[in-house]
Amino acid sequence: MCFYIHTLNNLLMHINPAFISDINTFNVAVIVFWIPFSIQIITRISDRYKSAVIIRAFEKNWLNRWLLKFAFGNLILGTTLRIFMIDGNLSNIEKFLSSLVWLFFMFTLLILFLLVKTIITYSYKTDIVLQGLIDDIQKIF
Repeated sequence: MCFYIHTLNNLLMHINPAFISDINTFNVAVIVFWIPFSIQIITRISDRYKSAVIIRAFEKNWLNRWLLKFAFGNLILGTTLRIFMIDGNLSNIEKFLSSLVWLFFMFTLLILFLLVKTIITYSYKTDIVLQGLIDDIQKIF
């Protein structure tokens, strides 16, 4: 166990922070494309199911709520680091924050992947969506 912690610490402390600009670019793309895309998705779900309950279920999905939070948070952290980081010797705090930007980026990718799967479910698999609503109703009663 100690070996894994030591290896992880070495990996995170030797990250080259030059990738932060690339991650910032990705986060801006997620923000710029996801907001109009999610509005279009909600409109299509509304047209397809004619149900406000299904639209609310999609909007309240934790993936929808966290994707933009992770993207905005990572963009703010990454931009702040790029502004205040001096090339050359980095402090351990700067290395840690750079590692945090990378971890947030990985979480954003995971959430984006899961969200695309959810959109496919809502778009093409009507029986799964309706069964989920029935299960929610049965939990209430």
